[in-house]
Amino acid sequence: MLVPLRAVRAHFGSDAETVLRRVDDATRHDHLRWVFNLSAAKGHRRELRFWVREIVAPKMCGRLTLGQVVDLILGRRQNFRRGELEIEWVCNSTTITSLLRASALSLHGSTVPRHSLESFLRTRWIGHLGKQQSTN
Repeated sequence: MLVPLRAVRAHFGSDAETVLRRVDDATRHDHLRWVFNLSAAKGHRRELRFWVREIVAPKMCGRLTLGQVVDLILGRRQNFRRGELEIEWVCNSTTITSLLRASALSLHGSTVPRHSLESFLRTRWIGHLGKQQSTN
């Protein structure tokens, strides 16, 4: 599950600026690494989603690679209905529609195929900024 900034703020009892510093500064000991930008718009606007497992159990996530995290986020399914993504990524239908229109995600029939989501998460991962990390 991916959760929005407001959920992370509530969990840590922090303001948005404090959480965003943890995202943007990879040199911090409390850096939040598994963060993805869902924004369909180009530019500086970010619609961040945080991998909930890192928020609630960060010590269990420290040595994971991007490939492992993507696999854990997506599970074993090969196809995802839009409504499932809205629930699991805590976003609305407008966000999914915008990503489809921007060709950030692809629709095959009535579902988004796993390969589209894998590619999306790999390209929208922002937790590596400022520090070199393995992406396997």
